[in-house]
Amino acid sequence: DGGANRPRLRWLSCLILTVLLLLLVLGSMLQALNLHVGILLTQWVPILIPALWYLGRHRVQHRDFARMRMLETRYLSPVLLLTLCAWVLNAFFAFILMTHLARLGFEPLDVLPSPTTPSDLGRYLYLIGISAGACEGIFFRSAVLPSVEASDGTLAALMFSSLVFALFHGSFTSLITMFFLGLTTGVVVIKTRSIVGGILQHTLNNALAVSCLYVLTHSITKRQTTWQGLGVMYASSSVWWPFWVTPGP
Repeated sequence: DGGANRPRLRWLSCLILTVLLLLLVLGSMLQALNLHVGILLTQWVPILIPALWYLGRHRVQHRDFARMRMLETRYLSPVLLLTLCAWVLNAFFAFILMTHLARLGFEPLDVLPSPTTPSDLGRYLYLIGISAGACEGIFFRSAVLPSVEASDGTLAALMFSSLVFALFHGSFTSLITMFFLGLTTGVVVIKTRSIVGGILQHTLNNALAVSCLYVLTHSITKRQTTWQGLGVMYASSSVWWPFWVTPGP
C-alpha cells in the first residue's frame, strides 16, 4: 500500500502555501540579484527542499507513494512520442494566443533574454530543462499529486496538481498551456508509475522550447522573435517567474 503513511490534506495545504510564499518573496529576490543563479536557487530552495522535507516528515513509501522508481524501457518510446505531440499542440495554441494579443496592442514582458550563443543555449537547457524538470516534478508529481490521490482519487489529484502547477507559473495568459503541460506530465507519472517518466517528459518539453527559441532568435527579426519565441516558451517553459502581458504604446 503506497499510502501506509498518508499526509493529511491540511499538511499539503501548508506545503503549497509555504512554497508559494517562498517563491513570491525569496524567489523574486534571488532572481532580481542574478537571473540565472536566481532561477536555479528558486528551483532547489523554495521548491525542491520543502517537497523533500514534506515526504520525509510523513515517512511515505518513496517507491509507491512518490513513485520514485526507474522508468521501464517499454515506456520510453510512448513518453517520447507523447512529449513531441503535446509540445507541438501546446506551442500552436500559444502561438495563436500571442498573435491575437499582439493584434490587440499587447507586448510581452521579456523577463528572460533569448539565448543567442551556444553557451546560453546550454545554460538554458540545464536551468529550464533538467533542473526545472527534476525539482518541479518532485514537488508537483511526487508530493502534491499522490497526497490528493490518496484521499480523493486519481482524477481529482491529476486535475488539482495540474491546476496548482499552472497557477504557480504566475501568468494568466499561460494558464491553459501550463495546465495542459501539467496534465500530460501527470498522466505520464501515473501510467508509468515512475517520477522519472514525468521528469523526462517535462525536461524534453522544455528543451524543445529552449532549442526552438534559440533557432528563432537567429532566423527572424527581433520583434518576431519576441512574439513567436516567447509563444513557444509560453507553451513549454517550467521556471517560475512573473510573466505578465502589458499593453504596448
